[in-house]
Amino acid sequence: MVCHKLNIGERTFSRWKNQTTPLGDQQLSAIRPAPSNKLTLAEQKEIIELFHQF
Repeated sequence: MVCHKLNIGERTFSRWKNQTTPLGDQQLSAIRPAPSNKLTLAEQKEIIELFHQF
């Protein structure tokens, strides 16, 4: 079968053939929440100031 020769799964091939499947990598445009440990703007500024001292 074609899938075996291309070394892809049958489901992958089926999705590629489907006209309603969006083209391209959809993970790049996914909307994700900010991580809970994201630095605040004040923390970012403090770190930048520390780096500029050296």
